[in-house]
Amino acid sequence: MIFLLVTALLWGFSYGVNGDIIRFIPPQWMSFLYVLLGALMFAPMLFCRDTLGIRRRCMAIGAIQLGLMYLFSQYSYQHLSPGMVALLSTTTAVYVPLLNGIFQRKFSPGQFAIALLALVFTRLAMVVDGTKQFPWRGILYTQLCNICYVLGQILYRRLHERFQVRDSSAMAWFYLGATLALIPTVAFSPLPLGFLNLHWKHVVGEFFFLGVLCCGLGNYLWNRGAVRVNPAVLAICNNLPILFGIVLAIVFFGDPFGGWKQVVGVTGTLGLLLMGYHLERGRRSTCWKG
Repeated sequence: MIFLLVTALLWGFSYGVNGDIIRFIPPQWMSFLYVLLGALMFAPMLFCRDTLGIRRRCMAIGAIQLGLMYLFSQYSYQHLSPGMVALLSTTTAVYVPLLNGIFQRKFSPGQFAIALLALVFTRLAMVVDGTKQFPWRGILYTQLCNICYVLGQILYRRLHERFQVRDSSAMAWFYLGATLALIPTVAFSPLPLGFLNLHWKHVVGEFFFLGVLCCGLGNYLWNRGAVRVNPAVLAICNNLPILFGIVLAIVFFGDPFGGWKQVVGVTGTLGLLLMGYHLERGRRSTCWKG
């Protein structure tokens, strides 16, 4: 689970940073540049032999989990504030047990209840801007983004169970599939050069953080951790980036403290995570003894 925690902490910084740079670069170019940086980062792993025979499957999962997910995510920032995007991202926890139940052809009420509690606690912890407007396009984009990301996680778990592949080489083909999927979105959309008026250190720094660290390294660590926990723990962890973002915003960026609701929300979600972690350890210990 350490991979999920490290990634969630890294992604906790991303909402505000992405909301800043998206003002200058079109969403299709933002998503394409992110996955392109990730593809370049993992390019040497394309030549590993342990992905022979499943490369097309890896590319298809990458096109969904990374390509479409980032595209919908960037378009959501065109209609919603970063706070609203984070708020609507909380439904990711619910999609994990739902989609996992569809693929396994059985529904787990316990996992779904834990996911709902994670959503409630995370929402309780959030202090978003005062707007009451939720443009339907923004809602649609965030939910499509959430579904694509959860679907990719579940498909990768199933692939990992069936084929013993190395995470790094699988991610290389993920990023290749995502890059190819996004090429049509930028082929007939010229990149405006207005962002060149920004300070080059500002642009390079944000793209390094969002593209290399959050997209490249972050998705690799997340998928590596996702195959090592049960769906209930995975559902809770999907909301951790939001909680970490709240804490980091208060501690480092001077955002206002929301009072008892934030304390209950953060404590409740982390309590659920700790409970799920101990249940997972107990289950593995029992299986090992048997």
